[in-house]
Amino acid sequence: MKADVTKKLIADTFIDLVSKKSLDKISVHDISEKCDINRKTFYYHFEDKIYLLYWIFDTYCKPLMLKTSNNNYYISTVFANYLIENKKFYAEVFKSQTGEYLINYITELCYKSLKSELFTRLKQSPNVSEYELSILARLIAHGDVRIMIDLVLDHEIYLSRPETEKLSNFVADFATNIVDFFCSSLQEKQ
Repeated sequence: MKADVTKKLIADTFIDLVSKKSLDKISVHDISEKCDINRKTFYYHFEDKIYLLYWIFDTYCKPLMLKTSNNNYYISTVFANYLIENKKFYAEVFKSQTGEYLINYITELCYKSLKSELFTRLKQSPNVSEYELSILARLIAHGDVRIMIDLVLDHEIYLSRPETEKLSNFVADFATNIVDFFCSSLQEKQ
């Protein structure tokens, strides 16, 4: 229990520091000092700032995504809403050099989810290789994640929850249409 409290303290402090200072300029020393813990305590809980970012995402967004893991359409909406609701923090994260690690991590999570859905939908089709399904899943995952990140980074766009849901539904519909087109193309080959 105490470990969870300490991790949350470190994460909350880190989020606060990111609102005041560039992520790439925040050191473990800065975080530890502001939390009133020593550096060893930080390193006991997190390997580095990147793993702290993963933990923040895993703790706050991934559980929301997993609740809806049977519906990728809704996963996009949950992901978009989470990023928009935490726009200030994630805008700073994604602008930093360190943020690229989190972008890759999120893209990989989306890829695995999409790949699983595609395998389920297309496993009966003999003309589809695992490689082709993987490429399609990567294409959709990269597009979906990058669109959401662009929204977060665009300071002129402030979307309400209904607008965010409408946009993320559009992105999910587009991804679904790509998959449907791919499926119908395969059926025509047969």
